[in-house]
Amino acid sequence: MVYVAGWGRSGSTLLETLLTGDTTVCVGETFQLWSSSPLARYCSCGDELADCPVWGKVVSAFDRPWDRVVDEMRDIRRRVLRTRYVRALARDGRWAGSADVERYGQLMHTLYRCVAHETGAQTIIDSSKLPLDLAALARSEVNLRVVHLVRDPRAVAASWKRTIEWQMPHGQIVRMPTHPAWSSAARWDLYHGLTSVVIRGIDRPALRVSYESLVRLDQPTIDALAAFTDQPGLVDRARRAATSGLDVPVQHAIAGNPGRRSGAPLLVREDDAWRTELSSPERAAVGALGLPYLALHRTHLVRG
Repeated sequence: MVYVAGWGRSGSTLLETLLTGDTTVCVGETFQLWSSSPLARYCSCGDELADCPVWGKVVSAFDRPWDRVVDEMRDIRRRVLRTRYVRALARDGRWAGSADVERYGQLMHTLYRCVAHETGAQTIIDSSKLPLDLAALARSEVNLRVVHLVRDPRAVAASWKRTIEWQMPHGQIVRMPTHPAWSSAARWDLYHGLTSVVIRGIDRPALRVSYESLVRLDQPTIDALAAFTDQPGLVDRARRAATSGLDVPVQHAIAGNPGRRSGAPLLVREDDAWRTELSSPERAAVGALGLPYLALHRTHLVRG
């Protein structure tokens, strides 16, 4: 299991697409399965979950009807996956929520195991990015590695201001939430701070990667990712993504970026539209909010 942690609009779709290969599959943002969003009812292949050749088997792999599994996971998340419990979640010890955390891990382990069985995957990539879910997952039997993906907060803030729509198979349009620049910056700080706390506490292998080095296909970054995820073919896939375009197979992923359904080859290009989309005061304010974290963790910050 490779869990992509961090905050949304940071390039996780790009990362998981580059990593997806013959023995590696991405499952998207599995936390959406436990939400009330319409995105939780469809696979990125276009089928409803029950009709999907992969997720149809997953939803029937549990010892109870799927809607009861969803209800149970919602209840667990509501009770224990809370920011105020982050240190307890990140510690390997007993506390009042331990039974809930263990049950969460059991159910997620069943889900991942079924996906692996149906796809033949040796590695599964979950791009949920939520630090508290990561902490709970780390207490399960899942063989877990963590990629902490960090993008310049100004680029993230600009992306969260854009209106992004999912065109659902039956004509329904789902608009993704938007955030003003200051709100996005506050969430950026919170999510990356919590992710760092969790990574320090769970004692699982972790690698911090910047979007900027990834999208520029920086060779040391690609080499480190290939070694960390046991994906020697990543170097060749990255080379094709930078030149002729990387053909993307049909994926069976949940929610995330609507680009998952386009079917178009992946051609890697840096998105630096934030330079014109954010006002000068917004760029200054968001950059100042993110600078302490970036300086502390020596994560790449582009000029501008």
